[in-house]
Amino acid sequence: MNYLKTQSLVIFFFLFSLPSQAQLLWKITGKNIEKPSYLYGTMHTSNAKAFVLKDLLIEKISTCDAYAGEMIFEPAMMLAILPQLFMEKDTTLQTLLNDDEYQVVKKVLDEKLGMMSSFAERIKPMFTSMLLQEGSLEELQTASQSQYKALDLFLQEEAGKRNLELVGLETLEEQMGVINSVPLPKQAKMLYQEVTKNKQEGKDDSMEKMLNWYAEQKLDSLYEYASKEFASEPALSYQILTKRNLNMADRIEKLINKKSVFIAIGAAHLPDKQGVIALLRKKKFKVEPIK
Repeated sequence: MNYLKTQSLVIFFFLFSLPSQAQLLWKITGKNIEKPSYLYGTMHTSNAKAFVLKDLLIEKISTCDAYAGEMIFEPAMMLAILPQLFMEKDTTLQTLLNDDEYQVVKKVLDEKLGMMSSFAERIKPMFTSMLLQEGSLEELQTASQSQYKALDLFLQEEAGKRNLELVGLETLEEQMGVINSVPLPKQAKMLYQEVTKNKQEGKDDSMEKMLNWYAEQKLDSLYEYASKEFASEPALSYQILTKRNLNMADRIEKLINKKSVFIAIGAAHLPDKQGVIALLRKKKFKVEPIK
């Protein structure tokens, strides 16, 4: 789910360790399916380092009948999301944090978002975290001028150019439900913790590390970094990963039994005993890494 972004959430959501093989692209065969399907772990970024497998991905997309993402990005979806960004009328970031915490966060919002900082104080804190993860207004402008779109959107557009059927594995309501399952005070506290951690560790350094690990397919390193943050959050981990993995694996099974599909979902959903790879194997599919 590409709308949930705190520093820990974005790593844990889109990036996760594969226990034995650090690999992003997988081939699915067996169980009487005629053509192979492909499973790829994405990262929601336009940084060129995330596009290291671009040519191979386009090659595999071209062999498929359909493309399946967590959601299919389209203008109507953005209009549907907009009203759900905001908190209730009398709730603001200031009402969710104590004075000291609020001043720390407000200073960062003003520095990073400028004129957008007042908007950021009215929306749900997870979305505010998303804005901060995208960077300052200058960084956002640079990203918009990049030769690359966000990786997941790029892959969807490549599939569309080749007239593949586009399929969403989740609905907007399901993804928003994950955000709304986290109480607003907790979201605000996570935002404050993100801001203070970035000040201590340096956001640029940590993001550079993550991009390098992703480009090198070192998902075990990313997991080690992220798992420390969620060791005390099993309920949140279940909502963000396990529950959605179970649903997506069931929907993937139905799709690949009918046609060849290129599946692009956040890399966090691939590994673990309850990850999509293991769940598909339990359904008797053969899932192999593509070197």
